[in-house]
Amino acid sequence: MHCFVFDLETTGLDHRHHKITELSLLNIQENVIFSRMIHPEQDLTVKAMEITGKSLIDFQYCQPFHSHVRSEEHTSELQSHSDLVCRLLL
Repeated sequence: MHCFVFDLETTGLDHRHHKITELSLLNIQENVIFSRMIHPEQDLTVKAMEITGKSLIDFQYCQPFHSHVRSEEHTSELQSHSDLVCRLLL
């Protein structure tokens, strides 16, 4: 059985307004890390910058969230970043 650790960084703590800035996944058995920075297309809160040590300039060469979704069909299904998190956690 594989065991994974999932980490999510966001622009703030309000899932209705804040966006995902980074997704990370660690496969413990294989010691493999997947991490993807995502341009949030909005400023980070002061608290988020304190916690992550990142600001919007750190995401200047990253793609926005919608470019990571596989198709337009999936894009229309996802109403917000929090929908994706719920789908990943189910």
